[in-house]
Amino acid sequence: ANGFSGTVGADLPGKSRYMGTVSYTMMRQNDAYLPFTSNVLLNPPGRILINGQPATSLAALPFTSLNGEINTFLSNNVVMTQITPELKSKLAYRYYNYDNDSPTQLFNQWVGTDEHLYPPNNTPKRSIPNSYAKQNGLAELIWTPLRGLKLGAQYGSERYNWSWNDADHTAENIGKLYGVYKLNSWLTARGSWQFSERQYGTYTNAVQSSLNGGWNPHYRNPELANRDQNKGKFQVDVVVIPTVTVSPFTGFLLRDYNTDAYGAAREIGILKDDSWNAGVELI
Repeated sequence: ANGFSGTVGADLPGKSRYMGTVSYTMMRQNDAYLPFTSNVLLNPPGRILINGQPATSLAALPFTSLNGEINTFLSNNVVMTQITPELKSKLAYRYYNYDNDSPTQLFNQWVGTDEHLYPPNNTPKRSIPNSYAKQNGLAELIWTPLRGLKLGAQYGSERYNWSWNDADHTAENIGKLYGVYKLNSWLTARGSWQFSERQYGTYTNAVQSSLNGGWNPHYRNPELANRDQNKGKFQVDVVVIPTVTVSPFTGFLLRDYNTDAYGAAREIGILKDDSWNAGVELI
């Protein structure tokens, strides 16, 4: 891997400041593959051959190397503005491109657990060079109306454009409210609530319909499926003595995947995923 990066900071009019980062990375992997196995017991006469060659031979491999080639590009941009002494804003945009140019490779026959050969076309394996571009936008207001009190509101968006995935893209809108109140030197309370809504564009089933999948084509991957999410956190920090802080906390995560089992696509998959937590941390 070889990477290059650059950072710039600049003061702007209106009590604003810009920070930007750009980086580019090139990753390559072209070392030779090892043989399927070193188990010579798979080589006696009469045993199934792979591509006409013994399983312990490099000649049995359909490819000599991964010939992996992945390039990444990152651009991160942030503008902070002090609107008033009590109010400031943050605008951010981040773009990340993961470009996987590795070739697709099909292993029609292979060795399982170093002790048996799969017949041709029995359980073929195909490598999928997944690529994606991810964009994040953020607008945030931070208000400090009182000493020790900080309130914030955020709106964010996230979009993935996929290559070789079951959905062509996903888009998510995110809203968040949070607050921190330091009552005095020994007591601080903080809490946040976030709601987000994610939608996929077209569910292509590119992976599920390939030799790697074999799942029901109506199944919706939880990482891509439509989803509404509520997330909340609350914590209190109590300084018992100058060197010891006790922090009771609680939180919840509610996910509704909007899986439409009765729609035209007859979707199947997870419907809800709800959890909560509570505990005490001692520092």
